[in-house]
Amino acid sequence: MCFSFWYHMYGVAQKMALHFYVILDDAPPFLVWSETGSKGNRWKTGEFGIAHQGRVKILLEGVRGEDFRSDVAVDDISVQGGDCPSRTTSTPGPTTTRTPPTPSQEPTPTTTEPTTPEPTPTPTEPTTAEPEPTPSPTRPTVPAPSICTASGDPHYTTFDGQVHHFMGNCTYTLAKACSNSTRGLEAFDVSTTNEHRGSNRAVSYVHSVHVAVHGSQVSLLKNRKVNVNGTRRNLPVYIGGNKIVVRLSGSYVILITDFGLSVRFDGNHYVEVAMPAEYQGLLCGLCGNFNGNPGDDNLKPDGEPAGDSTQLGNSWLVPDNSSICSSPAESCDPKLEEEIQRNSACRLIADPTGPFGQCHALVDPARFLENCIYDVCLTQGQQTSVCHGLQAYAASCANAGLCVEWRNSTLCPVSCPVNSHYSSCGTSCPSSCVKPPGLPPCSPLPTDGCFCNEGFVLSGDTCVPEADCGCVDGQGNYYQVGFPPLGREAGRTRSGPASLAADLHSKGTILHTRRSIRTDFNIYAGELCEKPPGGQCLEGCVCHQGFVLSDDQCVPLSQCGCQDKDGRYHKIGESWLTPHCSQKCRCRKGGAIKCQDFGCEPGEVCDTKKDGKLHCKPTGFGNCLVTGDPHYLTFDGLLHHFQGLHTYVLAQTRPDASDRLEPLSIEGTNRLVAGSGQPSVLKELRIRVYNHTVLFRQRRKLVVDGVATEPPARPHEGLRIQQSGRQIFLESDFGLSVSFDGLENSGILLPNSYKRSLEGLCGNFDGRFKNDFAKPDGTLVKDVQTFGESWRVPVQRGSSHLRRNRVAEEPPEEAELDVGFSPLCSEEDIKVFSGNSACGILADPKGPFRGCLAHQDPDPFLQSCVFDMCREANRSARLCPILEQYAKGCQSKSLSVADWRAASGCAVQCQPHSHYNPCMSACPPSCSDLAAPASCSSPCLEGCECESGYVLSGFDCVPFRDCGCSFLGKYYKVGDRFMADDCSQDCVCRDSSSLDCKATGCPQDFHCRIFNFTRGCYQADPCEPNSCANNGTCVLDDSPDTFHCECLENYEGLLCETRVTPEADPCQPNPCLNNGICVRHNSS
Repeated sequence: MCFSFWYHMYGVAQKMALHFYVILDDAPPFLVWSETGSKGNRWKTGEFGIAHQGRVKILLEGVRGEDFRSDVAVDDISVQGGDCPSRTTSTPGPTTTRTPPTPSQEPTPTTTEPTTPEPTPTPTEPTTAEPEPTPSPTRPTVPAPSICTASGDPHYTTFDGQVHHFMGNCTYTLAKACSNSTRGLEAFDVSTTNEHRGSNRAVSYVHSVHVAVHGSQVSLLKNRKVNVNGTRRNLPVYIGGNKIVVRLSGSYVILITDFGLSVRFDGNHYVEVAMPAEYQGLLCGLCGNFNGNPGDDNLKPDGEPAGDSTQLGNSWLVPDNSSICSSPAESCDPKLEEEIQRNSACRLIADPTGPFGQCHALVDPARFLENCIYDVCLTQGQQTSVCHGLQAYAASCANAGLCVEWRNSTLCPVSCPVNSHYSSCGTSCPSSCVKPPGLPPCSPLPTDGCFCNEGFVLSGDTCVPEADCGCVDGQGNYYQVGFPPLGREAGRTRSGPASLAADLHSKGTILHTRRSIRTDFNIYAGELCEKPPGGQCLEGCVCHQGFVLSDDQCVPLSQCGCQDKDGRYHKIGESWLTPHCSQKCRCRKGGAIKCQDFGCEPGEVCDTKKDGKLHCKPTGFGNCLVTGDPHYLTFDGLLHHFQGLHTYVLAQTRPDASDRLEPLSIEGTNRLVAGSGQPSVLKELRIRVYNHTVLFRQRRKLVVDGVATEPPARPHEGLRIQQSGRQIFLESDFGLSVSFDGLENSGILLPNSYKRSLEGLCGNFDGRFKNDFAKPDGTLVKDVQTFGESWRVPVQRGSSHLRRNRVAEEPPEEAELDVGFSPLCSEEDIKVFSGNSACGILADPKGPFRGCLAHQDPDPFLQSCVFDMCREANRSARLCPILEQYAKGCQSKSLSVADWRAASGCAVQCQPHSHYNPCMSACPPSCSDLAAPASCSSPCLEGCECESGYVLSGFDCVPFRDCGCSFLGKYYKVGDRFMADDCSQDCVCRDSSSLDCKATGCPQDFHCRIFNFTRGCYQADPCEPNSCANNGTCVLDDSPDTFHCECLENYEGLLCETRVTPEADPCQPNPCLNNGICVRHNSS
């Protein structure tokens, strides 16, 4: 629109001024037109354009200046649609009956004697003036930047408004300057990397956005992380004297350049590229050429038009030898599409009475509605696809200047971190700890997202009080408090919320972090573990006397770490790999670094982890299953049926395993099933990894380091525990994953790097099943009972341990292993149970598992199924768990399984407010992680999915408003009471935004410890130290101060103090001939 007016500025004041400000919706005002000083005794015209389609307010400010003998007046204001016409001269003022404003009669204080000013003409007394150029406004009308977006699965909308639907899963050029005549404009290249999520290969989503500009490569990653030239950086980032700025903007990370290019990414699926008008007709890529004609936005790199969107997308592929690309062109089931049109929340987009109604006149909703329905259809009704579609339309409305309040507590709610709140109409330039001068102007357009509460600012992506801001090094890198030490520059440093810069040896007080003290700048270089450049003395925050900085921690000098040749600091004991994983180095005391030759094992490749460190990435995995009564399918494929009634090692790293493997131990405890023909089933799992102990108990109860915990939980960096489908699931960053359904079935997955480094009931993982019956001392046995009992906890290795390597490699004799398969039913029953109406459905080439038979052998599952059905009166109760385990294995390989539950009568009863979904996200949204499905890369699983408006709180589906509290990486339900790790605080979760903690402590003679899975103040633990003799296990009773001892075999007594001489076993060695089985009678 064009805003025009007449103005009159006349008098003796030098500081008189007239300013026009624009307020777009509720955004802060910004200056668009300004003039100062006297313009003569005449009326003049002014105008300015506003490229905005939402609500607009105009604020006029007249400044009389230092002398009251001055006049500033405005009249005949008009607003017209379209661009402003070109006006270069003044014309006589209009005739009007209105009296213009007159100078104030309240004089401004002055030291000069006032005189009578010349009379000011009024509009009723027309005057004539000489033509005179109209002064240029300080903010001339410039065409609004044009925008290209990619959203959802994804849908590409070009700069000129053309829409493409392309689901490729590699890296593709989005937009770049590629004309031969760029007229001296800056070159750039924007590309996106797409990924499939879960097992659905019909759709893909944006995984990361890459911008090459000004000689730098900036990658905007999932979860709003940023890499610059391959190195992770904290936000905000300033490059090349603010030529490139990367910062948070509501829900987005936005990159802005000095020439007008901006790219923003929500870290999930939505990408937006905005280009200035100077690049019209000079671009190429999936975003088109920006020439105003949508009809030619299908051009390939060779200039020829593409036949369809798939061909167009593939033509802009960025070569990458490490990716296998696919670009399916899927269509939606018409019946499902019709159902979604009637019942999904997508219809809100086009509802004239809904939250988007006011936006329809600004942005056509048709294509957004179509995209939303399409995505929801292809993802089988996933709620996240609805949210993606609504978000995309809301973002376009915001770009048109209209904020839409469309989210609520049940529709796509946003859970904000501590000290922040959600707003659909926030500023695109939130306050942060770092405020360097000379930044590009802030966009007046609003954006949605989480914004810091009053009194808090952004430190990286966290809202903190300004006093808790971090540090900026000499290269402009920002570090949060508690992260790497101050960056150093010879003679200068900057620290604290004011980014204080001080010259060498200057005096003053530097702002401090929580672990440092206020100091002047007379600091010696020797007070830092790292050596500063050139050995020069520098200023900064210092530790107390006797301590020095080590990775932002104050430690005694003897605990200083090491600095490698690239200047990176490492703490004592820390190890790392050099480029290409060619050496492994370790930091030792005294700053010594010891490196030795290193190389990845066969089946591994050198790769970079999320934290930027190198590691050997496995290219394959092995799986061990424990099912039924129980049956063990080892890593090497041996099926055995050991039915012990105690705790046994399932898998653990061998004592002689490579020191580069993360040590681990997984134990399983079996229990007797009352009233059942089954001897035992798996009761619970105990997992030890990263110096943490995780217990999976019956009914999917979770215990972490002795304390009952609600999932999801992150007890350690790189270790996550969550609900996944119908099971509780642990996964690590080195490839370990463990699942348990809370009943009797478990799975253990480990990378190939653990081959020949494991032991236990799951075998040694060396690719040969015949040597899986190895005892802890390395000797091989043939019968499952001897093998199984040898792994009873605590394990007794014996004296043969030194023979381990030689004995374990000896081939077993030709006789078959006794795996314990002895079904207790007739041949006729076995035949019936093996039929297609029972266990045989697993191998039926026409059955529901037909698509999986070539990829997962059904025979071990079929054998276990027949075994269990022979022993169990309630035979359907044994059939369904085995079928479920086979289906789970198929889905883990991204293989679809037909509706096997309907075919076998194995229906699922879901908890309230949930429904069965045969292919739900393996990372369902929960109160502590609502966005979990968006970042999930695991294949889909069957399970009970929360209904729309509900989310997981532990294992229950609750309304969003009933979510609990997250505290120090743990989740607590509403009403949960807990104590801090040192019992210094007693906390209660009131609701999702209210966690009440009170200072407390343990009374005299009481200690802070754990009893019955709860931390609290108890009397001294009678089991510390162990009160039981001869390696007996001390077990607390129902009271925290009483216990009993569980003795090893051949020991008895209250404290296991008495050794018992065992009776001779008449069956050892086996006296029966011709492979007969020796059975010991009670009498002998």
